[in-house]
Amino acid sequence: PLPVYREPYEGREEEKKYPLILLTPKTGFTSQSTFGNIPWMHQINPYHGEYVEINPGDAAVREIKDGNEVEVYNDRGKIKVKAMLNEAIMPGVVSRPSGFWEENANQLTTDNVSYYGECAIYHDARVEVRKNV
Repeated sequence: PLPVYREPYEGREEEKKYPLILLTPKTGFTSQSTFGNIPWMHQINPYHGEYVEINPGDAAVREIKDGNEVEVYNDRGKIKVKAMLNEAIMPGVVSRPSGFWEENANQLTTDNVSYYGECAIYHDARVEVRKNV
């Protein structure tokens, strides 16, 4: 069969309310959530898992500076972490590493399954980020 385009699970309506796509990559400091609660693992990870990466342009629109405490949220939940500005992150995307027990990005993802193989939909979550005041 030929590949076909299918709309993301969270499409145009969600995009209006939550303009950013959440990615949840692995870091190498955990295996799924194993080791996510071990204090010395947080010590060897320079970011301690307490951050979300955001493009500087997206951050500027939201008046967010590097190191600011932010809230990443959608209708399913919210997490509070620090902003890490990163030009390597594509505009319209934020990245929160998986595997950490505190402020877990799973609170923001859906329980629905993908069209292909009925797997978890990890990269279809739409979110917004705002600075904590």
